[in-house]
Amino acid sequence: MERKLVKQGNNALTVTLPHEWIKAKGLVAGDVVSLTPTDASLSIFASKKKFVLAKTLDFSKSNEKEVWHMLQSNYIRGYDRFNITHKNPSLIQRVVETSMTGFILETHTNSKSILQSIVSTPQDSLEAILKRVYFMFYELSEKLVLVQVRKGA
Repeated sequence: MERKLVKQGNNALTVTLPHEWIKAKGLVAGDVVSLTPTDASLSIFASKKKFVLAKTLDFSKSNEKEVWHMLQSNYIRGYDRFNITHKNPSLIQRVVETSMTGFILETHTNSKSILQSIVSTPQDSLEAILKRVYFMFYELSEKLVLVQVRKGA
């Protein structure tokens, strides 16, 4: 079987995978495949799928204790991703930082947050984890600068 290489960006080429193979492996857009290059060939392997159980929670009227109990009980039930609606971002951040070891705030705004377990995260979200760590360091550095400015240093 032959496939045509398609230019994508400045330095990349893309090849499409046969529909029959994709269907047989149960792959969808966004799934990860493993590539093994040799001198004359490139082998493509379907990665083992891991299903992430996600739950949507509304903490708009919840206190810290209620947030903690809901997150813990749902984690015990097997959920490892939470789409959270809230009105108090500092409350959510405090609960995650003090009580949710093994979780990161993948997205965190004034009204919505996504909490993801990094203990059971598939490899394809490593980029999201590194991105979040970068933003955490960035936020901390901004706070340090503000503290220094207030001290008059």
